[in-house]
Amino acid sequence: MGQKLRTMVMKRAALCDLVAGAAQVQGPGVGGSLGEYLAPALCDGESLPDLELPIRLYGRRLLGFRDQMVQADAEYLQQLALLADLRRQSEAPMAKLKGSILSLRSTCEGLLGTESLGSLALDFNLAQEPRGVLRQGEIIQERLLSSEVELVPRRWVKATLDREEVANELDGEIVDLRVMVERLVAQRKVVDTAKVRKDEAMKEFDRQFIPLARMLEATFRLAGETDLADRIRPTVRQLGRDDGQGEDDAESEARAPESTPASESGAVEETVSSAS
Repeated sequence: MGQKLRTMVMKRAALCDLVAGAAQVQGPGVGGSLGEYLAPALCDGESLPDLELPIRLYGRRLLGFRDQMVQADAEYLQQLALLADLRRQSEAPMAKLKGSILSLRSTCEGLLGTESLGSLALDFNLAQEPRGVLRQGEIIQERLLSSEVELVPRRWVKATLDREEVANELDGEIVDLRVMVERLVAQRKVVDTAKVRKDEAMKEFDRQFIPLARMLEATFRLAGETDLADRIRPTVRQLGRDDGQGEDDAESEARAPESTPASESGAVEETVSSAS
């Protein structure tokens, strides 16, 4: 997928590679040592099973859970990248609608006076993200077409504002931005779903890694491979010290709200209430 894995996943993968690698590489030797240890307990007619195979199977199971976690994280990062790309694509239609709103504000202020801006929802700061700008544009368009909103020109201005024409001029830009917002919302849902899968895969890895690592540690120690057991033992503790750091910039950006900021949303709602 070409994306750098997050620190938490890389940490787990490294721990897994250490433990699983020991199981795969040292399995034959450990199996032989374990056989020597258990042989005196054999009864007449009994023979030792293949003690190397379970050790290698434990290692393979660990690698399987690691691969599921890494794949889920890679898919999550891929969806984050798609979300970031959509955000970049939304900048142009958002900027275009913002420019039209600012131009309309200047026109209305000149023709109708500053006091008219409130009735047209033009008296507050524009939002900084697509969904907020879209909502503001929709409200302004609704006010322009509302018969309850009076637009009285200044006494010394003979020109009038063609409400329907101005509203129609905003329509194309509102539609373009609405399409982008809908795509952003849909992709945000895909990202959230991918994150749930990634988090579940990480939790499953933790759940499986701890007993498997402890089992391999105990097996190696029982077989007299104390140095190898001592290398495996700290991996469980290291996994428990995961502090959640290392999120990449793309994930932090994806957590940004997709809705109008509280201050601007309040301004919109206040303007709506005052006109009703």
